[in-house]
Amino acid sequence: MKKAKNDTNVVIDTSKYDYKTLRVRDRNGKLRHSVSNGDAVSLAMLNMDHDALVNVMLANKLEDRFSKHAKTLNHGHFRMILGQALRALVRRGKKVKIGKHRIEALDQKIDVSKLLAIVEGKKGKAA
Repeated sequence: MKKAKNDTNVVIDTSKYDYKTLRVRDRNGKLRHSVSNGDAVSLAMLNMDHDALVNVMLANKLEDRFSKHAKTLNHGHFRMILGQALRALVRRGKKVKIGKHRIEALDQKIDVSKLLAIVEGKKGKAA
């Protein structure tokens, strides 16, 4: 990948991706920001606490791969790697269960209107 002419710190060309910044009310009513690619997996996992993520891991029979990570990683990192594994399953044609949702395709519509203060809007930064 070519780096920008005047920027030697470019790692990811964010113009290729559409990351949305969502403002989400957590369970305590506090407004939080979440950067998301907006696929069905990320929206279904939105606002899940650690215990809910562990339940997702168990429901999809991924405990052999991720039970160690559930105990050692912080919440955000665990959510990220579990989400990647779930996306891989969906791409292979398997259905995954995330809370009350059964995901069959990454572009599947997920209703998160009760969680969102503002849907879509600014582009976030890729990390």
